[in-house]
Amino acid sequence: MRCRPTECQCVAEGSEESQSVKVDLVHASLTLASPIGRLNKMCDDKPPKECSCLKNDGVIRGPFTASRLFSIVLGCGPNKCTCEDGTVWKTPVPIRPILDLKDLCDGEFPESCQCEDPSSTMTSFSVAEILPAMKDCKPVTCKCKGSDEEKPFQVGFHCNYVLLCSIKS
Repeated sequence: MRCRPTECQCVAEGSEESQSVKVDLVHASLTLASPIGRLNKMCDDKPPKECSCLKNDGVIRGPFTASRLFSIVLGCGPNKCTCEDGTVWKTPVPIRPILDLKDLCDGEFPESCQCEDPSSTMTSFSVAEILPAMKDCKPVTCKCKGSDEEKPFQVGFHCNYVLLCSIKS
């Protein structure tokens, strides 16, 4: 008997709250090479209703076909896709950690982030250094500019960037 998990429990460092993350191991492994195949199976083997774009402020709607590959991938660059049932899936793009970090502060980088090591703080968000800095720091909370509120950053360098993970909206 083979086990194929459909859900993971993620717990942020220093927190007692867990977040349930839906994963699709089968489709992630079978269709990672095909952006169109991945999109068309994203919502319980069906295409999403629409996806927000990384490359512009628009959205893209199906059909997600090979003939539209260039406009889908190069023109839009799907970011978050919404299924008919309202589930939102993040696409596994290499810059996902940066996108998640910017989501905390309404599309802007935070002023600072507390690292996994409580004696360290991340304050540099230059494009050239951000991914290595995030991997070294492993931010757990961040403060947005003009705010004293520490916002939890519950992302890891594990399943969220390799598999398709859902976020209930």
